[in-house]
Amino acid sequence: MAYRRHYSKNHFTNQGELWIDQDLYTQLNAHPDYWVGLHSLLLNQGDSSSRGECDFVLFHKLGIIVLEVKASEIKYENGSFWQKEKGEFKERSNFFTQAERNAQKIIDLLNKRGIFDVLVTSTCIFPESIIEYRPNQTRPFWSLASKNAGRGLSDFIEDELVERREFYQSAVNLDRSRIDSLVTLLSPDLLPNDILQHLTISAQQAKVRGEQNLAMLDGLNANPRIMIAGPAGSGKSSFGKLQLARKFKEGKKKLLYICWNEFLAKQIKLDLIAEKIEADVWPLYQLWVYLAEKMNTVGPVNFNWSSDTSVRNEEIKSLIFELEHTPEPLYDFIVADEAQDLFNRGLMDLVPALLHNKSTLKAGEFTILYDNSQAFGSTSTKDDYQLNLEAFRESSAIYQLSERFRGHDGTGIFEFIRELDRGTPDFAKPFGEDVKIEKWNSDEPNALARKLITLKNHYNTIVKLPLSEILLLFTSNLASGDINRPKAFDPLIEKDFTPLSKDNIGNTDKTVKYATCLKCKGLEKSVVILVVEKSDNLPLIYHQIFIGATRAKSKIHVYLPE
Repeated sequence: MAYRRHYSKNHFTNQGELWIDQDLYTQLNAHPDYWVGLHSLLLNQGDSSSRGECDFVLFHKLGIIVLEVKASEIKYENGSFWQKEKGEFKERSNFFTQAERNAQKIIDLLNKRGIFDVLVTSTCIFPESIIEYRPNQTRPFWSLASKNAGRGLSDFIEDELVERREFYQSAVNLDRSRIDSLVTLLSPDLLPNDILQHLTISAQQAKVRGEQNLAMLDGLNANPRIMIAGPAGSGKSSFGKLQLARKFKEGKKKLLYICWNEFLAKQIKLDLIAEKIEADVWPLYQLWVYLAEKMNTVGPVNFNWSSDTSVRNEEIKSLIFELEHTPEPLYDFIVADEAQDLFNRGLMDLVPALLHNKSTLKAGEFTILYDNSQAFGSTSTKDDYQLNLEAFRESSAIYQLSERFRGHDGTGIFEFIRELDRGTPDFAKPFGEDVKIEKWNSDEPNALARKLITLKNHYNTIVKLPLSEILLLFTSNLASGDINRPKAFDPLIEKDFTPLSKDNIGNTDKTVKYATCLKCKGLEKSVVILVVEKSDNLPLIYHQIFIGATRAKSKIHVYLPE
């Protein structure tokens, strides 16, 4: 079956909820039953005395379960719950009581509509805590300790539903249509207004909200250390450039922009040059190499650091020492973009060393931009990722870009992106005249290659659109853009399309460039043509389509495998 998100995965405000969403999506998509999830659901907003909010509500054939998710470390001592906040434990009200009250609010709402045969229950989830459940406890819960012991979140949730059904004999099993009707029934009353409005937002509204986002980001500028979280296409890189421009006008001359993608680095460099802003721009690995040469010392060797953070620490130890002891700091302001790809690659050590703040992040000026809708890399590096993330969060003013920062001129592009946001998109929906979705036979790439060439010629000769304003994108296994490692489409389109490279990324020549979706972060073109491979890894494919779609300003053509 499938897990259907009835929410945007980009509205999470803490890492714990994000991890739970990822576990739910991964595990329930492989589950034989049908599940629907709601997130951040407001209850009884018109009555302050009974107001509540559910972190997650899951719908299953056995019933409805409310998940109360508590991020950070949790402990239970002297009859009270304690939650760690900025290094200190603070006493909290009973989490289980809160979850049970929210479940009761849903029961009351259903009862008012004459519905008495649906199980509604609740539980607590502690995704960042190693607190352990003991058999003598009356209220079961799931935690990081449960996960480490091999018990999956979906198994725990299903077990809870099964056990609660034994005590609620009047409940019936729900088929898919009944589940959908309950979701429809509850959503108008429970979904946050901003999400409901956002589902059908127009391009003009997106532009207005983008301007509002910019105004709020402007207000953050008074803080020397800023973190901006948001999904692909939300304008994080644009704000990074804005920050560099501000600091340059303020008289700071030692500016640095770091990212992971070399194409994005080249585009940012070209944009800064056009605006006459002087700043160093580096992809992270090339920066490590440059710094090692500059300091005349060794740098990273095994750069992926995929298995052991001690390997990373040893590889950069001498370089960090040299950077911390230069006569003057190398930089006085740093922007780290795509930081989700940098957190477990030494960013927490590098930033303070370059700013001459030794080992502290609580001094100096920097802006950290990261996509909190992406996975965090391998399990072995998750702890290091979280350590870096929390260190920066404790030192910075934080802003969540939950709305689209970039407006789209095309009709339906925004709606298409919002559908992808949910993680289980329905491509049969009518999105508007500027979103064209077609099927292609993956056994006949030659036929699609000819169609791509015809489409390019149409824009060139009929529409009169400069070919530099068109971008052809592939999911990762269809094309490489590397003549030494060609994939299926590279030889088929080599005479009519040009591989995107850091040398031609800013050229306005009469060619259409192509690349993979994952290499085009931060770029945007008037028309995007997106070719999707056949794959069983749908979360990865949907993520790549999402990135590709957010590159389009006016029109998008999507070719899905049959």
